[in-house]
Amino acid sequence: LKAPLERPGPKFFVKRQNNIESLNAHQMSPQIQLYLNAKTSSKLSSVLQPLHRTMPVSWCPAGGTDTHRRRVVSNDLQQEFITRLNKSKEEFTKEGHIFHKQKIQVVKDADKALAKVSK
Repeated sequence: LKAPLERPGPKFFVKRQNNIESLNAHQMSPQIQLYLNAKTSSKLSSVLQPLHRTMPVSWCPAGGTDTHRRRVVSNDLQQEFITRLNKSKEEFTKEGHIFHKQKIQVVKDADKALAKVSK
C-alpha cells in the first residue's frame, strides 16, 4: 500500500468522511436503474437523478482505487481443478444412482411385508 500523499502534522484533524461525488442514475446501466427504481420515462430522461457515493482514495487498504492485485493461476493448477470437479460430479451421480436403487429396494421390501401382513 502507498502512504497518503500528505502526512498529517501535529495540528491535523482527521476528516470523518471521504469526499462525496454525485452520479446521475440515467448514465448507469438499465439493470442498475431497475435495481435503484430509477424513473426512465422519456419525459424524465433530462431530469438529473442524483446518487451520492464516497470517493475512493488510493491508500485505503479496503475499497480503495489501487487495492486490486492481479493473481496469476498456472494452467496446470486450473487443469487439476477441472479434473477434480469432473471426478466429483461423476462420484455424485454414481452415489445418487446407488441411493436411488437402495430406496427402490426398501420400498419393494415394505410392499412385500405389507402384502404378507394383509393376507
